[in-house]
Amino acid sequence: MYFGNSTFLWAFMLLAIPIIVHLVRLRKLKIIKFSSFKFLRKTAEQGAKPKKLLRYLILASRCFAFSCLIFAFAMPSCNQQYVKASKTIVGIYFDNSLSMAGLESDPLVFSKHKEHVRKIIRNLSQSAEIKLITQSSFGGASNSLSVSQAEEALDRVKPSNLSQPMSVLLKRLIFSMDKESGATKDIYIVSDFQKGSLGHLKGLDIKGKNVHAFYTPLQNMKNLSIDTAWIKSPVLLKGEPVTIEFSVQNNSNEDANNIPIKLVNKNVQLGMVSLSIPAKSKRSSSFMVAYKSGFEDLYISLNDNGFSFDNVLFVNPGEAPVMKIKHVGVPNKYVTQVLVNQDVFKPVNQDADRMVCAECSRIEFTQRIVPFVQEGGVALVSLSSENTGSEMAQFLGVKELKLRTGTFSISNKSLTHPFFGAVFKSNPENMSLPPVFSYYSTGGNTGYAEPILSLNNGDAFFMKINKGKGQLYLVIAPMNRTSSSWVESSLFLPTLTQALLPSAGSVAVYGLLSETSPVGLHVAIENNEKEYLLRGNGSESQASISKGNQGAALHVSQYVHEPGTYEILNKENNRVLDRVALNINRSESETASESREVISAQIPSLNWLRTDSETSEFTSKSVSKTSGGLWRLFIWLAAAFFVIEMVLVL
Repeated sequence: MYFGNSTFLWAFMLLAIPIIVHLVRLRKLKIIKFSSFKFLRKTAEQGAKPKKLLRYLILASRCFAFSCLIFAFAMPSCNQQYVKASKTIVGIYFDNSLSMAGLESDPLVFSKHKEHVRKIIRNLSQSAEIKLITQSSFGGASNSLSVSQAEEALDRVKPSNLSQPMSVLLKRLIFSMDKESGATKDIYIVSDFQKGSLGHLKGLDIKGKNVHAFYTPLQNMKNLSIDTAWIKSPVLLKGEPVTIEFSVQNNSNEDANNIPIKLVNKNVQLGMVSLSIPAKSKRSSSFMVAYKSGFEDLYISLNDNGFSFDNVLFVNPGEAPVMKIKHVGVPNKYVTQVLVNQDVFKPVNQDADRMVCAECSRIEFTQRIVPFVQEGGVALVSLSSENTGSEMAQFLGVKELKLRTGTFSISNKSLTHPFFGAVFKSNPENMSLPPVFSYYSTGGNTGYAEPILSLNNGDAFFMKINKGKGQLYLVIAPMNRTSSSWVESSLFLPTLTQALLPSAGSVAVYGLLSETSPVGLHVAIENNEKEYLLRGNGSESQASISKGNQGAALHVSQYVHEPGTYEILNKENNRVLDRVALNINRSESETASESREVISAQIPSLNWLRTDSETSEFTSKSVSKTSGGLWRLFIWLAAAFFVIEMVLVL
C-alpha cells in the first residue's frame, strides 16, 4: 500500500492519548470493612470481569476509529504512482500560435484564450509546481513555477510566429515532468487543435498523468496563403532570366477568382499574375526576372480577408554563384577557354568548389580526384592512355577499358537527357554532332556510371558517377582534336558549363522561423559563429552556423522571430556574405480544427473541458481521483467503529 499524504501517519502517535486516559481511569477498588456476608464479595468479583472487558472493547473501538481516520487522511492507494500525492506537478501547454489570435491578430481573441490558462492556474493549490510550455518556449518547458510566477509568465506570452507540432512540445513537457518522481501529475492543453499542426499525438507517453483540454475550435473563414516557392531554372547565372515558381493554397470552402499575385523587390513591383483557385485546392504559377546580385528584399504577396501572416512569402536565391575551379595536372587549353570566357568561373589553387583533370594520370586520379569527390566535391575528368588499367575499370564497375579507333558519331538521342534541359529550350532535331575518332570502350556496360552522351554504337562517351558524397563527370577519351572534334564543337562549352555549375535544385530559396529546421546558405561559411552576425528587421544577433552534408546552414536563434530577409555579415569588416529569407510555417494557414473524436482516438484518456464553470470543479475532482478510492473505505470504517463505541458506552 502507498500513501499520498504520508505525513499524516505521524498522527498515530496521538493514539497514545485514549490509552493514557484509559490507564488513568483504572483505579484500585476501595476496601470497606463490612460485616460478614458470605456471598457479597463473590457477587462483586463476578460483576467486575464483564465491566473490565467492556472497557477494553470501548478502548479498542476508539483506537480503530482514530486509526481509520488517520489512514483516510493519508490518502492510501494500491498504485505506486500516487506516492507523495501531496506534491502536485501541473504541466500546461498554451498554444500561442498565430491561429489562436484570429484574423488580423485580434488581441481580444487571444486574451480570451489566455483567461482559460489563468483560471487553470488560479484553481491550483498554492503548493503546486507548474511547468508552462508555449510555441515560443525555446529548448523545452519552463522550470517549475509557483502559482504567482506562472501568472507572471503567462502575462508575458504573446502570439508567436513560430509553429511546431503539438506532439513535439507535449513530449518536451512530459519529459520535463517525468524528471519529478512520486507526485500527482496533471497536463492541461489550451489549443484550437488546428489540422496539420498536431503531429503524432498517439505516441505520447501519458501513463500516470491526467490529461485535460480546452477546445477552442477555429471558426469557418476564408483564407488564401502563398504556400511555397522554388527556382525552376536548372542553373543560376548572373544576368540570365530566372524563373521563380510559386503555389497558392485556398484553405476555405469557397472558390477564389482572379486573385492578383505580385512579385516585389524593395517596394518595386517586378511582376504580377492573376490566379483563380478552387476551394480546398492549390494552384501554381511563376515569375521570370533577370537574375542579379542583391535581391535584398524579394517577396511574393497577395491580399485576402483571412489570416494576414501568410499573405507574404519572402524568397531569396542568394548571390549569383562564382565557382572556384582548380586544375589538376597540366591545364587543357580547350577547358581553359571555357573557364576564362565566363565570369561564373574563377581559377584557384586551393579551396576549390570544382576540380578539372584533363587526360588525368593514375596518381592524380587516385590521390587527388577520388578523395575530393568522396568528400562531396564535383570533378570533371578525361581519360588518358596511362589511366585506363584495371584500377579505373574497377572504379567504373566494368570488366575492362579497351581502346577503339575509327570514326564514330554521338547519338542525337543523348540530347534528350535531363542534363541538357538547361542547354536547350527544346530537344534539337537533326543537329550535326561532332565525330569521335578514338575512345576507351566499356563494352556497352557503364557499370556504376550514368551515360549522358552516348555513341551510336551504344558505348558511353560522357558519363556521371556518384561516388561518396560527390559526383564525377568522366569523358571517356582525351580532350583534344586527335581524339574527337567535340572539343571544338558548339556542344563542348554548354556541356562543361552545365557539369561545373551548381544545380538550382540545391539552392535554398527560403527557410522557416523554427527552432529545429536550419536554413541552408548559398555560400560556404565555416561554423565559427563568433565571426558572423545576423541582421534584419531592425535586430542584430550572433549567427549560429553549422556545416553538414548539404553545406553551411543557419540555425535560427530565439532572437529571430519576425519574417523577412536577413543578412549574414562578417563581424570584422561588416561585409554582407549572404542573404536568407525567413517565413512563418504555412501549417498555421489551415482554417479547420481537428474533431474531438479524432483527437480522443489518439489520446484515449483525454478529458474535455467545455465551460468556464467546469474548471474549478474539475481541478478539485482530479485531486481526489488521482489518490484512488481507498480513503473512502477507511472513512466508513471509522464511522462504524465510532458507532460501535457509542453502543458499548450506552
